Amino acid sequence: MGAQPVRHFTAVVTLASAILCFASIRAQEHPDFSGTWTLDPSKTVMTGGPARAGGPITNGTGHIIAPQRTKNVNPIYPDDAKRANVAGIVMIEATISPEGKVADAKVVMSIPLLDQAALDAVRQWEYSPTLLNNVPVPIIMTVTVIFILNKQGVRVPETPGMPVGPATMARSNLTVTITQDARAMTLTRDTPSGHQVTVYHLDPKDDSTLGRPGSTGTESVYSSRWDGAKLVTAITSSGPAGARERTETRYLDGETMVVETVEQIVPGSDPLIQKQIYTRVPKLTDDQSRVAHPRR
Repeated sequence: MGAQPVRHFTAVVTLASAILCFASIRAQEHPDFSGTWTLDPSKTVMTGGPARAGGPITNGTGHIIAPQRTKNVNPIYPDDAKRANVAGIVMIEATISPEGKVADAKVVMSIPLLDQAALDAVRQWEYSPTLLNNVPVPIIMTVTVIFILNKQGVRVPETPGMPVGPATMARSNLTVTITQDARAMTLTRDTPSGHQVTVYHLDPKDDSTLGRPGSTGTESVYSSRWDGAKLVTAITSSGPAGARERTETRYLDGETMVVETVEQIVPGSDPLIQKQIYTRVPKLTDDQSRVAHPRR
């Protein structure tokens, strides 16, 4: 009779151990991305998708030549920007359809008070068709809209098309700082216009989050799930240009963080696949911190 409670106690302990072991295995499957990371633009790889101005032709030699703009619309200088004495350059990545229309446009170098005016103008521009083997094809190119303040509030429009390459694409997101717990991963990105914060909900009960509206009038819904040691996030963005969908996969590879993004930019074309490599920024020791930030 006295042995039965002992067996019962042993069973309880065994069950508890199994739960802890399972929890430990699950924790090992889900890596911690916390830390400060710096993008290495030289290792950014982009494949598929429309051709890119200045980029190589995938089925031959030579380079894609940027199309010629046939219709220009000057931006309207926002009153808020004038009152705040804000000027500068907004850089936009534009996808030009085979017909020469701007099928998509997004800001890659931002000035918040000027972004929307720049986008509104660029979306009305038209170009000559880009020909590849005498066939019209879509193309991605980077254009700039320059806002200059003077007595007349002069607007200087887009400069000639610039190649879209890793350095250009990465210019607005070189450094990210991540904090993570069991329920959420918060990513703070340094941009020329300040900090941008994105929250990825990791708890199945909160599997999506509505990103705050950006300066371009867009909103994004992030839906994340774990696939073993990889965090897979479906991102749906809606704005003046319509809805866009892309899939982001984030994982650790040794001392680096890899972020792969797949996006169907133009219907009927191959998806654009981008692979970015981030390296961890070492934490300063106490001695290094005192040297970097001496007391006054």
